[in-house]
Parts: sequence; C-alpha cells; structure tokens
Amino acid sequence: MNLLLINPNTSQSVSDLIEAEARRAAAPGTQVTVLTAPFGVAYIETRFEALVGAYAAAQVAAEHHASYDAVVVAAFGDPGLTGLRELLPVPVTGMTEAALATAHLLGHRISIIAISQRIQAWYREVVEANGLIGRLASIRALDRPLASIGAVQDDHAAALRELCERAVREDGAEVIILAGAPLAGLARTLRGQLPVPVVDGVSSAVRMPSRWSRSRRARRCSAASRHRRSSRTMACRTRSPGCSAGLEVRSGRVSATAEQRATPGRELQRQVDVLRNVAHLKAERQHVEERARVGAAVRAQIGADMEQRFVAARFYAVALHARVVELAVRTQRSFGYQPPRRRQRPQLDLHALCRLAACDVDRVQGNSACHVAAPRVGYGTVAIGVPC
Repeated sequence: MNLLLINPNTSQSVSDLIEAEARRAAAPGTQVTVLTAPFGVAYIETRFEALVGAYAAAQVAAEHHASYDAVVVAAFGDPGLTGLRELLPVPVTGMTEAALATAHLLGHRISIIAISQRIQAWYREVVEANGLIGRLASIRALDRPLASIGAVQDDHAAALRELCERAVREDGAEVIILAGAPLAGLARTLRGQLPVPVVDGVSSAVRMPSRWSRSRRARRCSAASRHRRSSRTMACRTRSPGCSAGLEVRSGRVSATAEQRATPGRELQRQVDVLRNVAHLKAERQHVEERARVGAAVRAQIGADMEQRFVAARFYAVALHARVVELAVRTQRSFGYQPPRRRQRPQLDLHALCRLAACDVDRVQGNSACHVAAPRVGYGTVAIGVPC
C-alpha cells in the first residue's frame, strides 16, 4: 500500500518527525511518503492560517495523488479534509479525525494537549464538528514562546508531561490526545508514564488506511470464495436422464429439482422477511419511544430548573432593591441630609388683614403708636409685628 502524508505547514523539521512516526506505525508492506507544503506558514495556529494550509495541501494532493492508495492530511485540525474528499478518488483522512476516532474507543472523557494558546478555540470547533464536544474534558496548551517548532518535544518535555498529568488529575481525562504534528512520536515516550492512554495523531491516521485496505481485501476474498463455491456447485449439478419425477444428482446426493423447491422456498423466505421486518419495526418503535421518554424527562428537568432560577432571580432582585434603599438612607443620614418637606400653599389670615386696615385708618387720623400683628402670609406659623 502506498500512503501519502501531506504536511500543510512549511516546516521540513516537522515533516521529518511525521515521517519517522509514520514509518514506525505503518503496517508491513506500506510505503510512506511525506510531502511538505510549498507555501504557507511554519505552523498553523489560526483559522486563517488553516485556510492557507488547506489550499497548499490541495495543490500537493492534486499533483501527486495518482500514485498513492490513500492520502493523510498531517496537521491537527484537518485543514482542507472535506474538500480533498470531494476532489480525490482515493480515501482521505486527517490527524484529528483519526485521533478522535481512536480516543473515543479508549475512554469517555478526552483531553487535548496542544503547543499554542491561540489554537484552543479552533480545536474546540474541530472537535464539535466531529460530534465529540460532549466528551471533551479540556484543551490544555503551552503558555510559553517556542524557539523552534521542530524541537518542541525536546525543549518542553517536562511542561508537556505536566499538562498531561494536570488533565488527568484536574479535568478527569480518561484518554489524552497529543495535538499537532510537532508532537509526533511523543506518545511513545509518555507510554507507561501516565495512568491513561495517550493517542498520537500521526499513528492513528497511518493505521486507518491500513485497516481500510485489510477490510477491502477481506471483502474481495469473501466474494471470490462465494463465487468459487457457486461455480463448483453448478459444475457438479447434472440432470439424471432416467429420473421421471424430476430429481437431480448433486454432489452424489439425490434431491428435489429447483422447480419443486421453488414454491416452498419462496414462501418460507417471504415469512422470514416478514418476521424480520416486524422485529425491525418493533425495535425502531421501542427506540423512538425511548427517545421520546428521555426527551420528555430532559424537558421536564430543564423546566423545573428554569422555574427555580426565575424564583431565585426574583428573590434576589427584591433583596437587592431593599439593600440599595437601606444604603441610600444610611448615606443621607451620615452626611446630615434631611429630605425636604412638602411645600404648603400660602394662606392669608383675613382677621389680621382687617386689623391692619383699621390701623392704617388710625394712623391717618394721627394715632402713630398703633401696633398690629401682620397677617400670616407664607409658610410659617408665627405672626410678624409691623409698626404702624
């Protein structure tokens, strides 16, 4: 089997790591070829760089796929994988797809160890696209600059192992995936040092086409065996010339002819098909009912949770309002502030006006010693004396 691995990055040192691990993991008789992207970036970390890497991988695959039985996109995130499957007439897989397919068979909770913090959001989207976001325990990555992309394993071996141990201890990971072509081969080093399995993307991607090849050969052998048995039976089947009842000689045995077996055989097959369909429909109905029951239980639980949250939110709002009012009153009292009283409309004392008018008359007549209380005009309650 001829296998082509395409590195969408431009780092030849990473391609050397990929080729070394691919040759160790390949089945006997598999020829491995690794090609590096002619343009792009040294290591893909963002979605835009993945677009560039996908274009570079597509160009390499279009030029060289005719000589190979399968193609592997050797970069975590599988840039351009779906497009290459539409383009190429040979099987195409990617590191992420193969690693996740292997990891979900080894454990339920999956953690991914990467070498860059910038790449975590994109990796999460890739896991979600593969339908395993519910089983993702965590994505942990190095938080330090990388001097050489091809020497990450040697420069940060202790930090990578610590990330794996923290994923198991703190995140509950049951299986760990080492993400990225620069970490190719590190799983072999960590094997036996961690309490959970460690999956290498390159190894998983190389073994998957080998499984396809073995499965295809097995199907071909099975079909050829059935064809040989059928040919042998037809060659041994001869018509007996002296048999008037329509019997045939088959491999030395006397049996009924095809015409005599046809009607009962068809009826029996029809009954078997009916029973099989009934069983299938019954199982399908039970499956639908089970899904409906689970969905109703989930909706009921969600409704109860939302109602509890609404009640708690209303209670919290009332308590918060009361607290704000209390703090406002305390603040006003601490600064000696008193709220203004309600203003009253001015009222006139008619009796005082009359006395004042009488005082004016006395003054005109020459009595200057008159002293009369002024009318109550305004907001107070004390009358002010006005000399006449």
